[in-house]
Parts: sequence; C-alpha cells; structure tokens
Amino acid sequence: MTLASSHADLEVVTRRALDLLARDHTATVSQLADLLAIPSPVGQEGEAQDWVARRLTELELELHQFELDPAEFAHLPGWLPNDRPHRGRPNVIGIWRGSGGGRSLVLNAHIDTVPADPVERWTSDPWTPRFSGGRLYARGAHDDKAGIVEIIAALRALQRVGFQPRGDIIVQSVIEDEPTGNGTLACAARGFNAEAAWVVDGTPLGEAIVNHCGQIQFFITTYGSGGSIVDKVSGYDAIQLAMEVARELEAFARRAHQQPPAPDWPAVANPLHFAVSRIAGGEWFASRPQKCTLECCMAFNPPETLAGMRERIAAALAAFAQSHPWLRDNPPVLRFEGLATEPVRIYREDHPFFRELGHIYGATAGMPLRWLTLNAWCDLRHFSLHGYVPAVLTGPGNGGGDHGPDEYIETDSMLPVMQALAAFTVRWCGQTGDN
Repeated sequence: MTLASSHADLEVVTRRALDLLARDHTATVSQLADLLAIPSPVGQEGEAQDWVARRLTELELELHQFELDPAEFAHLPGWLPNDRPHRGRPNVIGIWRGSGGGRSLVLNAHIDTVPADPVERWTSDPWTPRFSGGRLYARGAHDDKAGIVEIIAALRALQRVGFQPRGDIIVQSVIEDEPTGNGTLACAARGFNAEAAWVVDGTPLGEAIVNHCGQIQFFITTYGSGGSIVDKVSGYDAIQLAMEVARELEAFARRAHQQPPAPDWPAVANPLHFAVSRIAGGEWFASRPQKCTLECCMAFNPPETLAGMRERIAAALAAFAQSHPWLRDNPPVLRFEGLATEPVRIYREDHPFFRELGHIYGATAGMPLRWLTLNAWCDLRHFSLHGYVPAVLTGPGNGGGDHGPDEYIETDSMLPVMQALAAFTVRWCGQTGDN
C-alpha cells in the first residue's frame, strides 16, 4: 500500500465515522439522558459505573474494574485522603487492543458528580433529565457524563465503519474526580497507561486545558472570649474574628496574585482564586461564639511552589495576629490539610500530540483550540506519574451550571466533540494495514 493510498483510506474511514455520528446524534443524546437518570454523586458511583461497563462490553472491549483501596494507592504522590468508603464504586476501563505498531491513547472521563444540594434551587429535579431550548438539564450533564457518552459514541462509530486501530485505545471511566483525582491516579498506578491522553471534561468548544495552577487547601480556627451575647461591652466573638481573618487573607491573595507567572506559562483561563468555602462556628444561641473554623482554598502560579505558599500564608496570618489586640495573645490555629498540588506543566508546543490535535480539532470542529492554564486542579497531573505523557482536557461541549443549580449541556455542541474524538483517534492510533 502506498503512502497516498494509506492516507486516503484513513480519510475515508474518518469521513464515514463523522457522518455516522451526525446521523446517530439524537440517539446519542438519548443515551446521555439515560445515564443522567442514574444519580452518581461522589461516593455513590456504583450503579452508573455498571451502566458504563455494559456499554463497553457491548463494544467488545477488554473490560477491567477495580476499587480504589487506599492500602494500595495512598503512598503515591498526588493521592488525596478522604473518608469515603470505596467498596462498590470501581473504576471501569475498556481496552480496544490494537494490532501493533501504532501509538496508544487514553480517553478519560469521570462518572462522579458534585452533589445537587440544595435541590430546591433547581427548576426541576436534578436527577430527572429535562430537555428545553436545545439544552439537556441534569446534574452531571456537562460535568462530566457527557464526556463518557461522547467517548463511547465515537468508538462505536469507528467500529461500525470498520476501523481497526494499530495502537491500543484505553477508555477510563473514573470515580472521584470530585475533588481528589484519585480515580485517574489509580488507573496510572495500575498500568492503564498510553503515549497520550485526552480527558473529555470541563470546557466549552474551542478551549483546551494543558496546564493547571497549584492549589492549596487549609483551615484556620479562631477562638473568642466567650460570655453572654447580651454583653456587648467587652469580649471577642470567634465568628467575627474569623471574618477579620478572611478579609486579611483576601488582601494577601490579591497581593500574591499580582506576581507575574513564569514566562512559558500559557494564559490562565480566569483570575486566580482565593475562597472561603465553608465556615463552622458557635456553640449555643445565647453565648458569644468561642470557636470558628474557616475552610479555605487558594491557587497560585509558578514560580511559586506549594512549600513557598504555605510559608507565605503562615507568615501573613502571624503578622495579622500580632497587629490585633486579641489575636496577639490568642493566635489563630492554622493547619494545612486536603488538596495540595504543585503547578502542573503539560504543554509542549513542539510535541506532535498537541500539533496533531490542534490541526484535527480545528478541521473537524470548525474552530481553533486555545491552549489554556486552568485556575483549578484536574486529572492531567496524574498521567505523568511514570514519566512525561502529553495530555489535554477539552470538551464535552458548551454548557453551564457546573457545581450549581440547573446544570446543562447544549446538545448540538456535543457533535463536534465526538467527531474530533473519532478523527483524532484514527490519526493518532493508525489503522491496521497502513504503512
């Protein structure tokens, strides 16, 4: 077979798959609705993973399922401890074995969702899919069950048009993307690796996450003087003290975020964050609160490091306490716990994965990819557990309401993502019989 005829065959297979995806789009959206009707908030992914396993079995992929036993994985760098039991909520992997000689590819999406609470803020039940105005509403519609369905649909279309890959294709339906990333980490540790990875998650059309900022989670506890709430003349309220600390931390974050990032760091998709995500305080309705705890999270860019940010946060808190008449002798207690990630650099402009993906996505979806840095954390960091692996997070299409009420995906926007998935898989993995 000549090189010209080989390319022609690839183009024919690709075009047939893209046409088939367009014809089957309504059925694919219906399949997404079926999956959305199965609640899978983090910690309760088992039934939805059973659904995924059945779909991968229908494709006759080599099926693997395993639970995330902390005894096996907790020693790994990047593992984030949590108190959720892992029994009955496995990772699900399907492998389409190639004939050999091609490049392998991971296609990854997460089955877990954030909780839907408070459900009274939703227009309709978050676990009952609702179509309206070209949108499909439900918890997980955009983050990230659409990604799983799109991967399955793309591979189904390739099978139906007779595509036979040379390189292995590894589908990963992972748990616990929210918020630990432990599911993808466990896949890498178990050896479900490839020469490149596409995570279908989190972005609208045309945006590709290739790095992510560092993240640090921490807790600050303030202590007040106690006493009755009717005594307003003297004493200190732990909740009010915590609010003062929060305002000081916001000012510190603004100063810290004015530092320019490293020169080779792609643009951050949105401003770096500092957030007080939870607050707990007070003991009795008629008593001045004696204890209050803030749960905080902050992002940072290189050249800053995790260790450096911990030192700077601790120093800023200590300096503020020294300037305060009560906190000077009753200092806040700071502890670093939970999320802790260094900035992750994945993007390499000269790597063929990014060049080829950018070209194929642009030609298939009709728009260029913008390479971006995520002001958050994602599973990209885990693919390089055993050495550098180029990886991207993009798709599943246009949507909104992620982590809030009335989450949705624009169903028409799913098609270009699926078509790009199919076209890139053909190009990257190669077809059996090609030279």
